Amino acid sequence: MRWLIRGMLVVLVLLGAWHALQWNFYRGALPEGLGIWWRSYAQNRTWGFGPGGNETGFNEFILPDAAAERLAKGGLDYLATLEPIGSRRGWFRDGGFAGWSETPVPAEPPWVLRPGHAAAGTGPDGPSILHLLDRYGGLIAIPPERRARIDTALTAPGSFYAFGAGGRVIVISPPQRRAWVAYAG
Repeated sequence: MRWLIRGMLVVLVLLGAWHALQWNFYRGALPEGLGIWWRSYAQNRTWGFGPGGNETGFNEFILPDAAAERLAKGGLDYLATLEPIGSRRGWFRDGGFAGWSETPVPAEPPWVLRPGHAAAGTGPDGPSILHLLDRYGGLIAIPPERRARIDTALTAPGSFYAFGAGGRVIVISPPQRRAWVAYAG
């Protein structure tokens, strides 16, 4: 009986450590000054191994009210005062993100499909996170309500986005109290 209890404790500790590692990994892409700590959704998938392998991911975080208010008031100027993404310890420090922009995003790649793309005519006509995530054919299933939420942030004024290394994008929406880290590469 003792070995069973000890074994269960070891499994619980390992499971907790794994979740903590994942949380730190994805949260590491966000500016420290926003105070984001809750990841409300994650969908990540890997094809292949090592260099040449593809990964696609979509992570949604809750943006604290205080950060949303500061962003809504300060906009790009406020984002410029935050600790640069990638400057703190973490796996997302390889180049971080640069060049914050305001939404709406332009109706051009990567937000819309390139002419002749195999998936043309099968998804949204305008800018969408799906087009960015499907660049290499590694589309993942994102629940419609979550996709609609980020697509609204991308196509309406009032949100911000920046690109990072490895096909990553971060989108922050003060009106929706959400932040997203998505990648395809």
